[in-house]
Amino acid sequence: MDWLTLFGLAFLSYFIGAFPTGVVLGKLFKGVDLRQHGSGKTGATNSLRTLGWQISLLVFLIDMGKGAVSVWLAQLLFAPEYQPWAVLVTAVLCMLGHDYSIFIGFSGGRGAASGLGELLAVSPLAVLFITLFGLPALLITRYVSLASILGSALAPVGILFASYITGLDWRYLFFAAAAGGMIIIKHADNIQRLLNGTERKLGQKAGTSNSKPAPSNSKEKQSATK
Repeated sequence: MDWLTLFGLAFLSYFIGAFPTGVVLGKLFKGVDLRQHGSGKTGATNSLRTLGWQISLLVFLIDMGKGAVSVWLAQLLFAPEYQPWAVLVTAVLCMLGHDYSIFIGFSGGRGAASGLGELLAVSPLAVLFITLFGLPALLITRYVSLASILGSALAPVGILFASYITGLDWRYLFFAAAAGGMIIIKHADNIQRLLNGTERKLGQKAGTSNSKPAPSNSKEKQSATK
């Protein structure tokens, strides 16, 4: 393996991932700093709640593209026997760039769109596999975070499925496990809100939640009116 090329590609992948799509498009089209609204994250979900579906879709596609490009470069520059390891390095660095962008004070998103783009570049069949589980979860519950977490957890299984069906190199399993694990870790606050029943659903605006108002105390009301 050409270690110098790998180091240079890892460096480039970080900066590809670090492009703050949501922040740039938010300021460009709406004059809004996405980090100051909703969850404070710069990805497609917070963009949807804060900037609208058109900009959110563009953020999603560009962030997917960042992940796909990092993988394609690794596949282009390295021989097949080294590609799984090169993809592992470049994919992780791209996601680190997205999650901790040097351009916006090492803040960013959760990496779900970039991770999906990376997996798509490795195996469209693996993406189809996780979509069969993630999409119904989204449609039934309307929790984007739940679908992202479920899809990330199933990414290694999707790679094994694609390996069995198409002969995909099974070593891509390490990339899927690393990328999926990073996404799940970045959703730690979402997991807590899901458990508490306060996670926002798809379509809810920033600043709203599913938490029910606390029941009023009738005795306090009566005493207040006396």
